[in-house]
Amino acid sequence: MKTASLLSALALVASAAALSGCMGPGGDTGTLSLYLSDEENAIGDFRHLNLTVSEVKYKVKGQDNRSVSSINKVFDLTTLQGDNMSKIMDAEAPVGEIERIDIFITKAEGVLLNGTTVQVNVPSGRLFLKDTDLKDKGATIEKGATTEFIFDATVVKEGNGGYKLKPNASASGKPSAMTGGDESTHSPHAAHGDKGKK
Repeated sequence: MKTASLLSALALVASAAALSGCMGPGGDTGTLSLYLSDEENAIGDFRHLNLTVSEVKYKVKGQDNRSVSSINKVFDLTTLQGDNMSKIMDAEAPVGEIERIDIFITKAEGVLLNGTTVQVNVPSGRLFLKDTDLKDKGATIEKGATTEFIFDATVVKEGNGGYKLKPNASASGKPSAMTGGDESTHSPHAAHGDKGKK
């Protein structure tokens, strides 16, 4: 009986340790609100460009990877130009500096101005920002607070006439102000400066 009790106690300790390893210092957490926006490049070629986002993974420095699956939202990038953006998710996150964000895209299909339907290439089926992209972008989770972060994507025309979707680190970042609209479309002003869109 003593052995069984000891094993049970050790199991509880191990479980608590594993749980604390998923949190920030002292188990503190905040909220990550992730938005999608579009930087103008070849988006003017499209009537619609629909992206299906299936999952988001993110990592806070010193913590394990976290995943938000079953998102299955469709975003039309043609509506997310200029200062417009659309919310992908709200998720609990451990306190600390975010060092990577991956957005998984299962489908990227567009309709050109001439009515032609095209498949847009998304390398490896995902867009990501790594630590050097996120540096000085305000991507830090604070205890009990909500961190809003804009992930900016851009579509470019390739030499073969096709199209490719890429992350745009320079226009990604934390908005310094958000005004009007609902949670689907806002007018952010990026803290790191104007995106240069009109």
